[in-house]
Amino acid sequence: MFSEETSTSLQLESKTARKSGLKSAVSSATNSAAENVKECRKFRLFARDRRSNLRFLVDSGADVSIFPATSQNKKKAEYQLYAANGTEISPYGIKMLNLDLGLCRDFQFSFIIADVTKEEHKCKTTILTPFGLYEFNVMSFGLKNAPATFQRFIHEVLRGLDFVFPYLDDILIASKSNQEHEIHLNLVLERLNTFGLRINISKSVFTVEEIEFLAYLITPQGSRPLPDKVQAIINYKRPENIQNLRTFLGILNFYRRYLKDAAKNQALLHEYLKGSKTKDKRKIQWTDEAEKQFEKCKNDLANATLLSFPNSELPLSLFTDASDTAIGAVLQQYENSTWQPIAFYSKKLNDTQQNYSTYDRELLGIYLSVKHFKRYLEGRAFTIYTDHKPLIFAFHQKLDKAAARQARQLNYISQFSTDIKYIKGENNIVADTLSRLTEVSSIDCDQIADAQTQDKN
Repeated sequence: MFSEETSTSLQLESKTARKSGLKSAVSSATNSAAENVKECRKFRLFARDRRSNLRFLVDSGADVSIFPATSQNKKKAEYQLYAANGTEISPYGIKMLNLDLGLCRDFQFSFIIADVTKEEHKCKTTILTPFGLYEFNVMSFGLKNAPATFQRFIHEVLRGLDFVFPYLDDILIASKSNQEHEIHLNLVLERLNTFGLRINISKSVFTVEEIEFLAYLITPQGSRPLPDKVQAIINYKRPENIQNLRTFLGILNFYRRYLKDAAKNQALLHEYLKGSKTKDKRKIQWTDEAEKQFEKCKNDLANATLLSFPNSELPLSLFTDASDTAIGAVLQQYENSTWQPIAFYSKKLNDTQQNYSTYDRELLGIYLSVKHFKRYLEGRAFTIYTDHKPLIFAFHQKLDKAAARQARQLNYISQFSTDIKYIKGENNIVADTLSRLTEVSSIDCDQIADAQTQDKN
């Protein structure tokens, strides 16, 4: 859980490492911004050991903990360590440290002693040219860990600007007015200039009401799939083999969060994929029902629901439901006197889950929905709505009376919310629809959308 800038974990930042890390950061900026790049380091989270006074750089996404090798501890280990890009890192054994981080007790960490000197990795970027061999001094395209490294850097550049949403070299600035947008734009440009970064004016768009961003259409009201992408899927020819069908479903599911009943409508199409292999060229024997499902999937995307932007100041709720064969959920926020959808979720149950009792299926629906939407729900107060009344007493019973699986699921749900309320099935129309896999032809998507708009409960 601790790391330096690589994909390793808990890296001691010695004077040499600090100079090396600073040199790496400065290489992506101009000489005029070299001094300002030092500000980048103050945004990183460090933990200091009170005994040794050593600082450790924290990275919660790392898998192992690394301690830098020195000339005294370079005894080759029998195992091998690999970086995120697949290159070998020489390990030199294990080192145990007891750290006093100022908490209620000491923590013991196991470190892998490894050689993570950055300068020697430059040789891995060597390219052959007519003029000889050259090494990159800055980040180049094509390296496996280049996107993650650049994303981390651009986050450090724009850290603290809550109106900016960067993804690699795409930067979205959201403002409420033209005056505010001008202020925001100046702040971003100043920050980019500080770090020696430049923008391509010909590829930039300024002061617009809606914009295409990462294959989505972003509007003041919310987001929806791009019209040209939707049109391409609508014009998609019926797949003739398994590989083409898998491609179609992959394209369609890129916008799955906008589809109210994805699991239901795609169930029959996924049946063709059972037992298939990679690049399977077997022909598909289309039935009339399968063709209707294929066309319905395309039409549902054409009528995709406009999803609202999450607002931490608005009340949040999670509506869930489970049928005999699937579970469904919709995450909503109370906006403009009505519940507005943020995202949809549905999942087909496997054979074992379909044999669960009604209580267990409904509980599983809540558990999987909370797990799916955890990025939205962490740190938020929200209410879970279900049409299965016994579940509202789930947290009033002793866990030792619950089955092991129930206890695990309730324990996970309780980390986010224990507020479960009952809602009649007739008022839980969206989640109920998402969980239904039978009687497909009886579902009217327009009626569902109208009911969702009018629902104020």
